Amino acid sequence: RKIMILIPYILMTITFIFPFTVTTSLVPLYTIIFGVVGGPLAAVLLAAVPEVAKKPQYIGIGMAVAIFGQNIGMFISGQLFPRIQAAAGWEAAGYWMIPICLIGIIATFFIKVR
Repeated sequence: RKIMILIPYILMTITFIFPFTVTTSLVPLYTIIFGVVGGPLAAVLLAAVPEVAKKPQYIGIGMAVAIFGQNIGMFISGQLFPRIQAAAGWEAAGYWMIPICLIGIIATFFIKVR
C-alpha cells in the first residue's frame, strides 16, 4: 500500500529535476506528465489517512492534519517560490522542490499501514 504513495513522490521528484530546462517541443509532454503525476498526489495522500490511522477515531484528525498540511504548503510556496525565482532564477525554484519530495519519500518509509 505504501507503493501508491511512493510512486507519485518518486515521479514528482524526477519531474522537478527538469523544470524549465526541457526543449520547447517537450513542454507539452512535460506539462502532461507533471499534471498526471502531481494531480492525484493529494487525493492519494488523503485516501491513505484511514490506512495509517491507528484507530477509527483518529481518521478525522488525520484528514484535518493532511488538509492543513496541503493548504499551508500552498500558502508558503506561494510566498516563498517567487522570492527564490527572483533571487536565483526559475530553475532554482524547481530544484528546491526535490528535497521536499525526498522528505515525503523518507516519511512514507516510516509510516505504519494497517
